[in-house]
Amino acid sequence: MKNEMLYAAIGAADDGLLNRCESRVKDNPRPIRRRHWAWVLPTAACLALVVAVTAIFGNNLGWFGSTIYTAELDGGTLSFYKSSTPDAACYAYAEGEDVSMRSLTQEEREMLYFDAFGDLDFYAEGAFALGDRWGLDTTLIHVTAGSGSDGSDQGYDDVSTKIIMSQDGNSIAEMQATKQFQHMASVINGVQVSAGYFITHENSRGERSVIYMASYEVNGNNVYIECGGSLERSDEIRAEIARITETLTLNSGLNLMSIVY
Repeated sequence: MKNEMLYAAIGAADDGLLNRCESRVKDNPRPIRRRHWAWVLPTAACLALVVAVTAIFGNNLGWFGSTIYTAELDGGTLSFYKSSTPDAACYAYAEGEDVSMRSLTQEEREMLYFDAFGDLDFYAEGAFALGDRWGLDTTLIHVTAGSGSDGSDQGYDDVSTKIIMSQDGNSIAEMQATKQFQHMASVINGVQVSAGYFITHENSRGERSVIYMASYEVNGNNVYIECGGSLERSDEIRAEIARITETLTLNSGLNLMSIVY
């Protein structure tokens, strides 16, 4: 619905209608008695207008400054909604839980990430539980990969990328920034993807950063993707996470159970 429809709704009470109402009142010889419920009609009219305005503005989030960005991909259109919270995905171990980490093999990297990182160097490692919180000993908790941090290649001019994958119920503890958009998920390569972004406040140097996030579930596995960097590079960062998302959603056969200790 567009704003012209709002104007049309408000202007529906034209002069002809008002004149007819006035004539009927003049032709009625009986005195008009004010009743204690006379406020109902104008109140109802106001409520109707509020509902109309809510319906119009509620479907145009950009009118309130909540800009929606989109990325056109071969596999569909990915929409990024502005997040009200900076929460990104993280993972946490149970207190006192023994965990062992190991780097993924080249074969495992290719199986999970395809060419999501392009020619960039990136770290990729798995976390395995040595207790029984997630199951038997050496149960995989999650795998994580990234560039632009942990001393690895800085990638696209200091744009950092992080990808976390886990089996259902096994690890990704916080994904609020994308969960709030699940009802508006995009469909990329047949997979429902929730995506959002968050812009930080200025730091002491007057700089601001933007973090783009995308998450989806496929074949019983959760996938979270995050790209961040300078707000000035927002368009490039958005294009990069869109490319990564499209690449990873092609892996419909993702199987984390094959990653063993």
